[in-house]
Amino acid sequence: MDMAQKLLNFKSKCDVSIRGDEMMKSGSGLRSTCSGFTIIEVMVTCLIIAILGTIATASFSVWLPSYRLKAAVRDLYSTMQQAKMAAIKQHGNCTITYSTAPSHQYTATGVTKTVVLSEYGSGVKFAGPAGFATPNPPYDQAILTFNSRGMCTGPVGYAYLSNEKQTAHYRIGPVSTGSIKLERWNAENSQFQD
Repeated sequence: MDMAQKLLNFKSKCDVSIRGDEMMKSGSGLRSTCSGFTIIEVMVTCLIIAILGTIATASFSVWLPSYRLKAAVRDLYSTMQQAKMAAIKQHGNCTITYSTAPSHQYTATGVTKTVVLSEYGSGVKFAGPAGFATPNPPYDQAILTFNSRGMCTGPVGYAYLSNEKQTAHYRIGPVSTGSIKLERWNAENSQFQD
């Protein structure tokens, strides 16, 4: 037992233990419980992480242009709602003016907002789908005016938005009752749908 006592007190960087009568047969009877990873395990783990990162990056680059276009569409929709509400609140007219020169942008009076579509990235601009009779420039009316009742005065129409990859197309515009309509292009039916 004297030898077993000495071995129990032995400390090193690995935890060494003896189990009474059940001594392991590994040379000296010691059982090493060192833990860690082999270089092969680390390399395989790094390889798996690299493969998953490559897949995630590829899907992210496909998703990003569509996401930026949706953000621009939501902002235009929101700006139209704000202009409509400002016209009601101020008992006057508020306008949204579209422009393609020098850059694709729109300006809203009453809410004092100018948005340049190129700031969204991914080539977001006023454009319609190929094969669809999109007006040139890509909006039906250059100026939309909301009156104090929240309705559009004068002609109404849509603004068409797309990105440089033409992955999706949207149109946004007020209808004569004052509600604002947002539609997405459905390529299968070749028409815009809610």
